[in-house]
Amino acid sequence: MRPYRPITAYDRYVRLMKPLLIFVAVLSAGLSFLWPLFVDEKSSFVFNRETMPRGDQEVRVVGATYRGTDEQNRLFFISAREAVQSSPDAPRVALQELRAQMTLEEGRTAEVVAESGIYDTASQSIEVPGLMHLETSDGYRLDSFGARLDLEKKIISSDRPVEGTGPLGSLRADSFTLDIDKRIMKLDGNMRMRTVPAARSGQSATDAPSSADPSSPAPSSPNRKDNR
Repeated sequence: MRPYRPITAYDRYVRLMKPLLIFVAVLSAGLSFLWPLFVDEKSSFVFNRETMPRGDQEVRVVGATYRGTDEQNRLFFISAREAVQSSPDAPRVALQELRAQMTLEEGRTAEVVAESGIYDTASQSIEVPGLMHLETSDGYRLDSFGARLDLEKKIISSDRPVEGTGPLGSLRADSFTLDIDKRIMKLDGNMRMRTVPAARSGQSATDAPSSADPSSPAPSSPNRKDNR
């Protein structure tokens, strides 16, 4: 027989809190399932670490992550060390140390890295004023300045010089437009290519002159469009 122990105030507190805690747990679980119904699925910000106001309306987000979908409903992610908006409703967001990750056709992926950029939530695009580096999972790399990335259409363009490498060799031009998804690229101005065709991979690469020279055209490729 257990010895009698009087009921204390702590015992009454535990009895009161037990059903309350169960109710809170059930409510939290329900909100986790219902929350996506109240959030725009097209795009949303995830505040990873810290949100700090600056001034009357300006908002600074430290460790921000943005996620959205393209025209084919494929996810893309943008992360930045810092994101600054002039107001909570402003469509343009200034990003520092940004990284954009995209899903492409045939299960390929692409990543764009830049020191800074302006993300436009209305047009789903990023404008990079400085150096931009692109790398894809199938071996393409590209470096340019002053580029614009359309996240929905997966198109990068710039009217400034570009240099790149890929499975077929390397290239440079004064400006370019690249469809990352379809691997179609248009080059303009002083184009130079150094190609290594797959069928002749054991031979040394050769310099290809600019496609602007009609007497000596550059090697053709089904994945590249030259400006003529």
